[in-house]
Amino acid sequence: MTSTHLDIHPQLTKDTAAWLGQRASTMRTGFTDMQATIELGLWRDALAIELSRIRLTLGQARCLTDVLNGHLMAPGLGFKVGLVYADCRDAFGSAGGYPPGYFGTKWGIDEQALLTYLGTQSPAADHALLDAITRWWDLGVDASVEGFAQVGLTVVPNPSQ
Repeated sequence: MTSTHLDIHPQLTKDTAAWLGQRASTMRTGFTDMQATIELGLWRDALAIELSRIRLTLGQARCLTDVLNGHLMAPGLGFKVGLVYADCRDAFGSAGGYPPGYFGTKWGIDEQALLTYLGTQSPAADHALLDAITRWWDLGVDASVEGFAQVGLTVVPNPSQ
């Protein structure tokens, strides 16, 4: 018999267990294990919603794949600035080892406009974007509108759309 459920038994800190218990009480789910499942679903939905709000041009999306090539997903969120923003800021600046404007010229984008846009993203949106780019690399699909759509990334002719 094939099960559609996976049994996972995480080791929770006391703080996390207390938080789950409080959330289970507030949501009236009654059980912390059920609440943990609900919380995972909420996080998955939150990432999908945040990713659906991000709009990049094809050049910007390709630039991000270039800058984030080989980046490993971190088990955390950016605090003051997003991790994608920080990587791009470093790559576009002297820390990246590239001449000024290298990525802008290579991908036909305004580096500062992309940095400004990335700087407006919430930590969850930043994490969702990094996840999408990482999955894009893992899938090995084309750097096209269709290829980016396979990981949930919206590519538009103008980022304000």
